Amino acid sequence: IICLGDLIKPSIWAVPGTVIPQRSTVTILCKGPSGMTTMLLRSIGHGNFDTKFLQDDQQVVEFFIQNVTSDSARTYYCEFFNNGNWSTRSDLLELVVTGGYNDTLSLTAHHGPRVTSGENVTLSCHSVHHFDSFYLFKNGSNVLLQDRFSQSHNTFIIFPVTLTDGGTYRCYGSLKEQPLYWSRPSNPLDLLVTAPLPKPSLLAHPGALVPLDKPVIIQCQGPLDVDMYRLEKLKPRKYVDDALLSIPAMKESLAGQYRCSYQNGTVWSPPSNLLDLIAIGVFSQPTLSARPSSTVSAGGEVTLQCQTPYGFDRFALYKEGDPRPLKTSEMWYQANFPFIAVTAAQSGTYRCYTFQSSIPYLWSHPSDPLELIVKGTPVTPSRLPKKPPSSASAKSCHFPEASRKLNTSPMNKVPTTTGTYQNITVLPKGSDSPSNFAYRNYSKGNMVRVCLGVTVLVLLAGILAEDWHSRKKPLVHRVRAIQRPLPQIPKSSIGQSQVPPSEAQL
Repeated sequence: IICLGDLIKPSIWAVPGTVIPQRSTVTILCKGPSGMTTMLLRSIGHGNFDTKFLQDDQQVVEFFIQNVTSDSARTYYCEFFNNGNWSTRSDLLELVVTGGYNDTLSLTAHHGPRVTSGENVTLSCHSVHHFDSFYLFKNGSNVLLQDRFSQSHNTFIIFPVTLTDGGTYRCYGSLKEQPLYWSRPSNPLDLLVTAPLPKPSLLAHPGALVPLDKPVIIQCQGPLDVDMYRLEKLKPRKYVDDALLSIPAMKESLAGQYRCSYQNGTVWSPPSNLLDLIAIGVFSQPTLSARPSSTVSAGGEVTLQCQTPYGFDRFALYKEGDPRPLKTSEMWYQANFPFIAVTAAQSGTYRCYTFQSSIPYLWSHPSDPLELIVKGTPVTPSRLPKKPPSSASAKSCHFPEASRKLNTSPMNKVPTTTGTYQNITVLPKGSDSPSNFAYRNYSKGNMVRVCLGVTVLVLLAGILAEDWHSRKKPLVHRVRAIQRPLPQIPKSSIGQSQVPPSEAQL
């Protein structure tokens, strides 16, 4: 019973539900307060359907509809009579009758009824009869699923699919003239939702930088219970259904991007991260140098400069033992890799490579190794040693007159409240106060700092002028560089590379 202030209205429901097969039985129940004498069941557009006179404080009233037909498909509501007044009407109940029309619907899932959690799935309800509306139900429930899915006429899209969306689905159709009189149910569709498969990993042994004519093995790693692996090369796309790809001799045609995935049943895993397989040794080696020196103090700065006689526009710097490169896209024969506030962790052996952005997987020979040596540890103010004033500094504060008058040394020890002693400097009469004395020292220090600052500014101005002047000169050099094309890739390996037997499908 729902009460809204002084208004009391009955409640209504149906057993076994509101979607009933034709020629079956349904019970509509209405509930009101105790003391009511009459309960009416009415339908919109048809008036009174049935009337029950009540006795003995009956609260729930049953209305039986046997052998339902298309005429039973109506919208019902209840009203009761109590103390000389009629109640407001109950909520509306739409009773749907199924099994009409001589048409069998079919329900299908695009791309199959097996789907991975997180993906989208589209279900389509097909019929020979041209129905105006379609409805979707799950697991024999008589609760419509339109609020759960996105619908476009006879198509239902579930996005994204969750594990709870698995189950058996059926669909129905109806005409606009009789919206509560539906067709027979479609065939059942069992939707199987599986948990997402973990992404595999793709590795190259001994590494992804492979010298020409040297062997390399590409391996895809996934769970133990894998039905099939697929390892593919992109651009052009070729693949092999195996977890391993053995390349006995690296060729230019085999350089590029690779990825892999695996299959369990009919479900494919997400692809692995891309693996860039680089062929090195295609072009002549660059030179790598350190400026100002390959030996630098901790906390200092150093720049590693990679140079080539050709107009490459991509450079890569590698540290021995670290598979991740430092890359830059500077053009015109060189790239600078600055290291600021270097630490001991940046010590090591470095090499650089050059290549062209238009052929990003064909690199030069590595440069000769350069060993970067970082010495010592950086000195910060917190690490400066705290020393007491030296005896020399104490003597500089000694005044003879004060010593004679007081018959004490310039540094007198005075006990403090903590039981320790403080050193007090006694100044002669008429001498400058400690603040004036410190002021003169600070003034001298400030003059020194100003002189140093001016010197640094002059040096910087000279460096900038030299840099501006030098930037004008290389223009002639850069124009000449256009006449020096990139070296040709060795013709012996272009279009003549043999694919090993293990790479037959690639």
